[in-house]
Amino acid sequence: MSAIGAIGEGAQGFGAILQMVSSYYQAAAQKGALRSAAMSAEFDASIASINARAAERKANSIMLAGQQQQAIVSARYGQQRGSFIAQTGARGVRQTGSAAEIRASIQAAKELDLLALRQGTASAAESSRSRAVDQQNRALLARTSAGNIRRTAGSIKPWESVLSSLVGSSGTLAQSWRYQERSES
Repeated sequence: MSAIGAIGEGAQGFGAILQMVSSYYQAAAQKGALRSAAMSAEFDASIASINARAAERKANSIMLAGQQQQAIVSARYGQQRGSFIAQTGARGVRQTGSAAEIRASIQAAKELDLLALRQGTASAAESSRSRAVDQQNRALLARTSAGNIRRTAGSIKPWESVLSSLVGSSGTLAQSWRYQERSES
């Protein structure tokens, strides 16, 4: 075997070792990157869950505020109606005819205002609940992604990459030695 041939085989062997080390660290880095991506997805899921709970609390607050506004409006109309009845009664006006129509119109205005308040409250609360559902879905999707990424990371075995690289390199080295033996003969 010539010196150049020996140097070539040595370089080839050294290259095979470097390839094995490189494949190990590439697999380890890929596994680490996947674990990091899984943690990021879990974080996204946590934030989405927090946002979902906040949106649901906001919807409940909207409903409570709407009920309070309805009570205030109802009380104001009741006060207005009572004041009208007291004023017309003090003047000796019977609660029939146009006085009764005014009372009925006050009651109708009250019902219309309450209906508008209920509709606005329900719409705002429903919008907030829709955001809550959207955030819950985002959290579920992020958790599913995190689980899938973790399973993928778990399937990566850096030592398997080394063995695979060793098998590939040993074939190349054996072929080289075989060629060397033929050329010497």
